[in-house]
Amino acid sequence: MSSSKDKKPSPRFCIANGNRNWGIAGVDVPSFADEETTFAELQMRLTKTIDFLNTLTPAQIDGSENKPVTLKVGGRELQFTGQAYLFGFVLPNLYFHTTVAYSILRHNGVDVGKMDFLGNPV
Repeated sequence: MSSSKDKKPSPRFCIANGNRNWGIAGVDVPSFADEETTFAELQMRLTKTIDFLNTLTPAQIDGSENKPVTLKVGGRELQFTGQAYLFGFVLPNLYFHTTVAYSILRHNGVDVGKMDFLGNPV
């Protein structure tokens, strides 16, 4: 994947990467200020996010299929079970934002293809 080093990152990336609700795992999530102005800074934010994710263990979500999860969105509270939250909210949002980011990159001439979208499935 190639990118232009002089372009500023989209604020939408910061919002998509800044979801602070981890209702299933029941842990406090670090909050990162949305101040990135370069791709290098975005890469550092991704590194911090991955480092946090690596602290989570399967035991923190095992058995959470029926755990109640409350999500505050736009002044409303949405109620889910853990499984409904994952399959009906988290995954659709992940795929939506990934698809939009992929489309924006393609539209702006970045050389990405299907395998960049899918990642390394092995």
